[in-house]
Amino acid sequence: EACCEWGFFLVTDHGIPPELIGRLQEAGREFFRLPQEEKEKYA
Repeated sequence: EACCEWGFFLVTDHGIPPELIGRLQEAGREFFRLPQEEKEKYA
């Protein structure tokens, strides 16, 4: 419901270490820095 009404949601107390979250965020940043042609290979 939160996604439909607000467009996002927040999960708390999930137990995922902050270090892993940081690594995943960096992987996302690296992906979006790729040229469009390279990103389209993953589509």
